[in-house]
This record gives sequence, C-alpha cells and structure tokens, in this order.
Amino acid sequence: MSPSLHSLVNQVWKGYDDVRMDAVSSKLKLGVTSLVREVKSLNRSYRERGSGTLFGDDSDDEAVDLVEDDPAYQLDCGKADSILSDDWWLKEVFLQLRRNEMRKTEAEEKRANPYSGPEILDVTISTCTPCPNCRTMIYDEEIMSGWKVDDQNLNTICPYCSSEEADHGSERKGVFAPRLTVHMEWRDRPTASWYKPSSFEADAECNANESYRETEDVSVSYVSPLVLRREVETLLASDLHALKDPKIMSTHPVVFWNLIFYLRRLSLPTHLYTWISPRNHVRCVYDRPLDHSGPTPLYLVNPNHKFIASEKVASRSLGVWRTVTQSVQDNKLFTAIQTLINDSRRVTENGQIALGPHFPVFRDIQFASLDMFGRALLRDSLDKQYAEEHSKLPPRIMCIIPQQDRPQSLVQRACRKVFLPLDLF
Repeated sequence: MSPSLHSLVNQVWKGYDDVRMDAVSSKLKLGVTSLVREVKSLNRSYRERGSGTLFGDDSDDEAVDLVEDDPAYQLDCGKADSILSDDWWLKEVFLQLRRNEMRKTEAEEKRANPYSGPEILDVTISTCTPCPNCRTMIYDEEIMSGWKVDDQNLNTICPYCSSEEADHGSERKGVFAPRLTVHMEWRDRPTASWYKPSSFEADAECNANESYRETEDVSVSYVSPLVLRREVETLLASDLHALKDPKIMSTHPVVFWNLIFYLRRLSLPTHLYTWISPRNHVRCVYDRPLDHSGPTPLYLVNPNHKFIASEKVASRSLGVWRTVTQSVQDNKLFTAIQTLINDSRRVTENGQIALGPHFPVFRDIQFASLDMFGRALLRDSLDKQYAEEHSKLPPRIMCIIPQQDRPQSLVQRACRKVFLPLDLF
C-alpha cells in the first residue's frame, strides 16, 4: 500500500478508537474532522504526483511485501467487531425503540398467521463482473485495484486484457463499469459465514434442499468509496433526512446497496439493514455459482452441492477436484497447479501445446479450498505458496500460461485484506 493510503487507514482506526473510548459528540466531531483533513491531503498529494491509479504502478508495488500484522489489515482476521462493537452502537435510543416496535409487529403477525415458513432472508451481495472484452470474470479485489482516484469515474480496468494506451481513434480495451448484484432467498436457518445475522447466530449451514422462496435479483453499479462519498453528499445536500427514509431503496438504489456492501465489509452496524427485512443475514460473497456462462469453476464439482445443474458439473472432472483439494491439504500446491494445467492442456493442429479455455488456475485453487476447508484455510499462506510454486513451472509451460493464471499482485492482495473476508457464495 502507498504511504498516503496507509496513513489514511491508520487515521480511520484512530478516529474510531477515539469514539469508542469517549462517546462525547465533540470527540466524534474532532475524529471526523481529522479524517476529512487526511482525505483532502491524500487527494492533493495524488494531484501533485499526477498518478491516475489508486496505488501507483505495479512496478513500485512489487518492491515491497505486505506486513500481515499491520493494523490496516485488522478486518482481514474475520472478527466482526473489529472497529465498533454492536454494544457501543446499539446504545442509540432510536435503534432500541425501532427493535421494540418490530418485535411487537412480528408478534402480532405470528398470532394472525401461525404458519411457520422460512424465517430469515439470506441476502448475498457479489461484485464479480465479466470483462466485456476478454470475458474473464473479474472479482472484487481485482476491480478495486483498477479504480482511479476520481469521484466521477465509474470504470475499472481489467487486469488481464487492458492495454496501457488506446489505439488512435479507439477506446482503451478492458475498461468497464463493474456491477453489484444482490440475490435474496428466504431460508429456515442462516448460513455459516464471516458475517453475523441480524437476529440469529450462524451456528449451522443451510441444507441444499431446504425450502425457500426466491426473490428477484437486484443489479446496480458498483462504485468506489470516493464515488459513493460524492453521491451520499449530493443526496444529503438535497435532503438532510434522506437516510431516515426507506424509500431510498427504490429512489437511490446505487447509494443504498453500495452503502450496505461497504458497511457490511467494514463490519459496521447500521439501521439500513432492517429496511431489507426485519430478520436478515446480509453476506458479501465472491461468486455467483449459477451465473457462469464460460468455463465452470472447479468447486462446483463438490458432491455436496446438489443445486448445480448436471451439465455444468459434467464439464469438470471429480478426480481433478479430489486431487486439487487433497494437494492443498497435504501442502503440495505444485501438484494442484500441475493438475489444473494438464486438465486444460491441448495440442493444436500444428502440433503445438496450448491451454484451452479454462477458469483461472489461482481462482480454481482458491475457491475449491475455501469451499472445502472454510476458515481453516490459511489464505495468506495460499497466496505466497502459489506465487512460489508458480515460479517453478518450466519455461515451456510458463510461456503458454495466460495472464489470468499468474499470482495476484500485492495491490490486489492489499485491497482484499483491508476488509472483512468474503464468503465464497
């Protein structure tokens, strides 16, 4: 991370620590004012340097390594109350009154309708978006690493097919506006997750055959924090009490759902969650397993997933899935990489060896491991070991591996680690 961004993140921690230790309004104003000054200073420094990307060039990033115990990565531990605990926030009187009112309403509804159907709304928010140029699925940290320091720019850059400069008279390839997709299902129980349900403890995973009622997906633009700040400021300038009105869910869906996403990933409580449903479980996830039109991810072959269509599963080998997951468990990541490369290797008409269309090797290993081992997986160790084992591939194989199969950059890893971890799906 750049020194400026690093100092901004540390300033955020300091501001929250001040609020947590002393709830006096003057202290809160002082912390917010300090944070605003830091953001303005950051913007000025980038304008002076003329940098167009959030973290600078990749060549600078590779000169350093991530310090895993840095306070800036506090949320990456997966602890939900890392910044502000629910106990502190829930002292607000208006939230207590709202909860009492909801309990009374729920009790009346149960007396009127004793049917005990699905009880909790599972809300999954995903930012994965296919690049319109190369059709590779781009995931959250890759999207973030391509954002500009510009509060009016909605676009990001594909890390795999974008060119530094556009041809004369043509647009730059790999530039696109990412989407944030919300999927909602009623479930009998909450899913095991990094994210706490609003009313239930996540003590068990939902069975695939549990009854639920699907609702229509919501899709809005996925914007950077700078763009979201500008949108919120514009909204509040026109209506100071806009965030007290549930109508913003339909009148300003981009603001509402992006706020939900960032507040959830920062593990910050808010009254906005209750507008979705009185009983809900909002989770931020990597993938949407039913939306893959290209190569199928390996984790879908897991025999425990009964909701996947058989034709999708048939395109991948159960034996490959078993080899990859066992190799990760045995700490033999080179075997997993070799297995996936061999699975997609083809011989062209002129006798040359090439890789056919395939899901990115790193994502295949990462997703299959998260699906199989959950929180037991050492995510940082997986990043480092993949980079080490990838560098050991022979030159004849290295030259045919596409960009999408290379290790993640430090910028992408940092973008992932400053937030609470994502669930797989």
